[in-house]
Amino acid sequence: MNPFVKAAVRAQRLSAVLLDAAKGHPRGHAEGRALRAAARHLLSAGNALTTSALTGSPGRAADRAFLLARRQLAFETSVDSAVIDHVTAPVTGTTPRLEPTSSLDQDHVRRHRRQLAQLLDLAPRLDDRDDDVATAAFIALIRLYRDRARLIDDIHNGRTAQPTATFRTADGRRSGEHQPGFLTVFIGGRIAAELGVPLDITAGEIWRLIADTQPLMEVSA
Repeated sequence: MNPFVKAAVRAQRLSAVLLDAAKGHPRGHAEGRALRAAARHLLSAGNALTTSALTGSPGRAADRAFLLARRQLAFETSVDSAVIDHVTAPVTGTTPRLEPTSSLDQDHVRRHRRQLAQLLDLAPRLDDRDDDVATAAFIALIRLYRDRARLIDDIHNGRTAQPTATFRTADGRRSGEHQPGFLTVFIGGRIAAELGVPLDITAGEIWRLIADTQPLMEVSA
């Protein structure tokens, strides 16, 4: 496949993933707005790359659209902009890698090795002919970079694996799993949203996020 076309398809798929993720945020939530903006820029980048496939040369329009998408992700979201490196890889020829860590702690080493294995497994699936498989790969890639950020933060602060606090409504319909800086909201046992949250968030604020998250017609398993 032409590298510009391959990158364009990846941009379109990641755009769809971000739009779906934005739907899981309460109305007016800053992260939801940023995710939708990043998705729009990725679509623009995909269109520009399709044009480049016809002309055979990269254009400034795609570069600018990717830059704007990165800025949106870095500004208000819990999605690492490094995910975009996997979109542009077919054109740049640079395969994204996870840098070695300096920690000798066995928990840190184990998590690092697991993340390396996950990345190797996910990379070829981004171009799968089945959109559902490729979409699942991008979702897993986003989660991988979140796990990576937590690992780096744990190493920096001398922490090992963080316990997960579980919140569940009385009827069992809604629940949340909270780790420092991150909250996963479940509705009906399925993931409805994955939110970046402040390290000093209170239990009351967590309950409000769980209650305010809007259910989707389809949510990622």
